[in-house]
Amino acid sequence: MNVVLENIEKPRKVEQCSHIETIRAILARSTRQTLLADDFLPRLPPETPVDNTRGYELHDFQLIRPYSNAPHWDLYGDAFISRNKIRLTREAQSLNGSIWSRNRVSARDWEIQTNLSENRKPASECEDLNRLEWVEFPAFSNGLHNSSATAPNTSFRLDAKRDMLRIVDLRIYAGSAPPADGVAIWYLEQPAYGSAWGGPTNFSGIGVVLDTYTNAIGGMSTRQSTRLFVILNTRSHATVVDPTIDGNNLRIEGECDLGNDLISSRVPTSYEHSPTIRILIRYVHEELEVFYAVPARDHEHWQMCMNASGLFLPINYYLGVSAATGELKSTHELLSFRIYQLDTPPHYIENPVKEPMYIGMYAETSGTQEYSFWSSFFYFVEVVIVVALMLVVLYGLYYVTDKYIDDSFLMARPRRRFY
Repeated sequence: MNVVLENIEKPRKVEQCSHIETIRAILARSTRQTLLADDFLPRLPPETPVDNTRGYELHDFQLIRPYSNAPHWDLYGDAFISRNKIRLTREAQSLNGSIWSRNRVSARDWEIQTNLSENRKPASECEDLNRLEWVEFPAFSNGLHNSSATAPNTSFRLDAKRDMLRIVDLRIYAGSAPPADGVAIWYLEQPAYGSAWGGPTNFSGIGVVLDTYTNAIGGMSTRQSTRLFVILNTRSHATVVDPTIDGNNLRIEGECDLGNDLISSRVPTSYEHSPTIRILIRYVHEELEVFYAVPARDHEHWQMCMNASGLFLPINYYLGVSAATGELKSTHELLSFRIYQLDTPPHYIENPVKEPMYIGMYAETSGTQEYSFWSSFFYFVEVVIVVALMLVVLYGLYYVTDKYIDDSFLMARPRRRFY
C-alpha cells in the first residue's frame, strides 16, 4: 500500500516542482527586462487623477453612447443595448446578463478602468423601457435586445491589441435595500454566463468582483456592505466558485470595503448616466493592481485597493462584464467601456503560460466560511447540549428541594413523602 501511494504522489510532487521552476524562470526574465527599461514605472503613481489617460485609445473596443461598436460584442442572458445604455439586468429577481468581447485579447500588458453606478431609483419597467432608443444595425433593423422576449442568444464582441488600458463605466440602482448581487469584470479563456455575478462558476482566468450583498456565512449575521475583490481559477485547479460565501474559496489577496451609503444612492433621473463608482484594473509586467474612485465622495484620484505580484496571465483570453440578481434585486448598467494601449517596454516570454499562474497564495478563509453547513450543524448541537444540561440541573434542584429541604424554605408548600 505504501508503495502504491508513493508511486501516485511522486508524479504530483514532480509536477509541482516543475510548475514552481517555470514560474521562477519566467519571473527572473521579466525582472531583468523591467530593470533594463529606462524611466519605466510598472505601478500607477500615487494621486493619479481619475480622468488621466495613458497610452492611446483603441477605438475598435470603444463602447460609449450611442454604442456604434456594439456589433463587436456578444450579449448573453438578460442583457440588452439601447442608444443610451447597456443594461445587464433590470430590477427583478433571479436574472443574469453579460457582455463579452468577440475576439481574444492579444495584449500582454493592459489596463482596465471601470465605472460602476448604483442608484436606488425605483421605476416601473415599462416607464423605463419607454425612455430607451433602440440601437439599429444593418442586420438588426429592429435594434438589439437580447432577452427572452425578443432575440435570445444574440451576440456581439470586439477586437483586442497589445498593452491595453480598459475603461468600463457601470451603473447599479435598486428600489429596495440592500442591492444585490453585484457586477464582475472578467478576463477568461472562454466567455460564458451563469450564477457567479452573471458569469460562470467554473472558469479559467480572473474576475474582479464588485459584490453588493454580503452573505451570512456560517449562520452568522453580517453587516451589509459593497466589497471589491479578485478571484482566480485555472483548469488544473478546477474549483467551482461559490457565490454563497462571496467567492471566498477563490479569492487572492484582500478586499476593499466600500460601504453602501454612496455606492448605492437615490439620484435624480437627470443623473442617470453618471457612474457612482469607477474601477481601474491594471496588469503590467505580471502584476495586477486594482483601484477605485467614488464620485459622491469627491474622489478625484484613484484609491489603491489591492495588488498581486507574480500573477502570470495568458494572452488570447476574452473580456467580459456581467451582473446578476438573486432574491434581492438591482438594475445593473454598463455606461462605457474603453481600452487604451499602454506604452510599456517589451518583455517577451519565450514560453508563455498556457493558464494563469500565481506565485502568491489564495486568501485565507476561516473555517466558518469554508464549512458553513458543518458550522451551523455543530452550533445547533451545542445549543441542544446546553439546553439539555440546564434541564438536568433544574430537575436536580427540584428533586433535592422537594425531598430534603424543610417546608419553611418552600413558602409552606407541603412536602411529598415517598414510602
